[in-house]
Amino acid sequence: MLSALQIVALRAPQFSSSPRLPGMISYVQESISQSAFGESYENAVALKVMHLFTIEKMNGGTETNTGIIGSGQIVSETEGGLSRSYAVKGGVSSSEDDDLRRTGFGLEYLRLMKTTNISAFQKNVPAWLQK
Repeated sequence: MLSALQIVALRAPQFSSSPRLPGMISYVQESISQSAFGESYENAVALKVMHLFTIEKMNGGTETNTGIIGSGQIVSETEGGLSRSYAVKGGVSSSEDDDLRRTGFGLEYLRLMKTTNISAFQKNVPAWLQK
């Protein structure tokens, strides 16, 4: 079985050289239940990591600027009384499910959750699923 790190290197080599990759993997591991995903756990972690890196890239992110949503371009400007309007890059998702639909990796993660009957909003895994 491949580790999340190996899966990222195989599937998205553009992210595998990031010095932030080990930290991102640890960050994602805290939000994903190993017992819920079972044998698919490493794949789930890798998919979520690749999704997050892809979202950062879509939002203009680099290694020094993660492209945080909300850092949009000025779309209108008025001088008298100074009024500016900014575009929100990538839009704002109303749920984690909507956010995951924004990338191919996120869609794969959603399909994986469906095959293991995991809700995108599930924070704790029920006792019956942990066995």
